[in-house]
Amino acid sequence: MTHKSLQNYSSHQQVVEGVRQKLKSLLKEVPALTDIDAVDVSNENRFEFDIIVKIKLPDQTLIEIFCEVKSKGEPAIIRKSIDTIQHVCESCDNYRSSNSYYMIGAPFISESTRKICEDSGLGYIDLSGNSLIKHSTLLIRTVGKEEDRVNRRRANVSVFERSSVKSSIILRHLLVNPKREWLLKNLAKKSGASPAQVSKVKKFLADKGLVANGADGLFVKEPSEIIIQWAEAYNKIQNAVYECYSIDSISEIERKLGELYSDFGIQCALTGFSGGARYAPSVKYKKVHAYVPQEHIDFVKKYLKCTDTSRGANVSLIVPYDNALWIDEREIRENLVVSPVQVCLDLYALKGRGEEAAEAIILKEFKQYER
Repeated sequence: MTHKSLQNYSSHQQVVEGVRQKLKSLLKEVPALTDIDAVDVSNENRFEFDIIVKIKLPDQTLIEIFCEVKSKGEPAIIRKSIDTIQHVCESCDNYRSSNSYYMIGAPFISESTRKICEDSGLGYIDLSGNSLIKHSTLLIRTVGKEEDRVNRRRANVSVFERSSVKSSIILRHLLVNPKREWLLKNLAKKSGASPAQVSKVKKFLADKGLVANGADGLFVKEPSEIIIQWAEAYNKIQNAVYECYSIDSISEIERKLGELYSDFGIQCALTGFSGGARYAPSVKYKKVHAYVPQEHIDFVKKYLKCTDTSRGANVSLIVPYDNALWIDEREIRENLVVSPVQVCLDLYALKGRGEEAAEAIILKEFKQYER
């Protein structure tokens, strides 16, 4: 929010002006809306918001749209803005009107951040063509071009991409115990990375408001948000998967996978819905997901008595992308299971109720550590 005591930094003002023009253009494209007026906030007593736009609906109802603009649209930043807006609405009678509507503006707002806004009852608009205005009888929703999203993200997703193996290892060690505070040299030693690489990951996460410095070193502020943003980049690359069918029940297939680990020492680790059920049972499932090293695939398929199939598979044998995913693997109820972090990453890639299962794990394993 722009306050009179703040300096007018040109970069922020450029974003504000860009969002103002985008919002006016968006509203003018709706023929039924009339009297669109972008108020000069500096002339208003209510100066807490960057943009105020007044519009008239077809039934002559006057709506005031209040938009707070941020120079970055990272989830942690947007969450704080939402909290501020809600506080303003609760503490000031001027903003409680049913004819008031609240939005967030930024250069780019990702899919996960757009969901945060919508779940909080707020609209959003960015300079990449993504927007939502949902008030009374008015509904406007636009989606930016995919190439615009990719281009704007490219510089910011490198730490989360699968190809950044060292970064992946650092992230995993940070999330093994989110309440721990790390000296950078200790984190570098633990992850086998260089101090420069650790510093790069720290800066990346700090810029997003996901980590901070405590009395004893670096700590994770938003473990759940790290996982959500990580999954978005991580799952752009598909796993190498053998889709199979077995006549056995799900529980019997999982029992045999446990035997492969205990009796033969084969690193068959549950993930997906199977892994999720070990950490936070929340959904019923009809398919087993497990990581199996490539050299053991044929033996495992034979032991499970399953056959390759292009449809109706109830077993997915996934070849590990790299060895980092074995970090923090656990033995739960006689099965080897990859870490809760890896299970969440894999669940977000699954259709159906994968996201629901991931959120159940996040709630149980990570929410308590958010600061």
